[in-house]
Amino acid sequence: MREPDMSDPIIKFLRYLTSWEMQQDPDRYSHVIASQCDVPNSDKQSAAAKDVCDVRAAALSQLVRYCKTTVEVMGQEADHGEMTALSRCLRVPIEVESIANQKKPFHHTTDHFHPE
Repeated sequence: MREPDMSDPIIKFLRYLTSWEMQQDPDRYSHVIASQCDVPNSDKQSAAAKDVCDVRAAALSQLVRYCKTTVEVMGQEADHGEMTALSRCLRVPIEVESIANQKKPFHHTTDHFHPE
């Protein structure tokens, strides 16, 4: 039987670790986000380069907002991205067993997440 007084702080801590990992390596968790904006610092910067930087900054901002409103919030489900981030952060493989009752008999799946 689950005891919320004991399990909730542990789950919350794991959610924060997952969020931290995702924000530390945004390229891995979003194909739109870049972790660095390598735009030369000169007066002759092109408008296109500035636009790319703005898009990257906006994407990173969206990732941070996603982490704050979804990853770190208790009661939200964790998807593959979050499980991958947790596995990488802890440096341990994670195996998730799922049972879905779409049709009888039950459908069973196993997902594996391995740190790289």
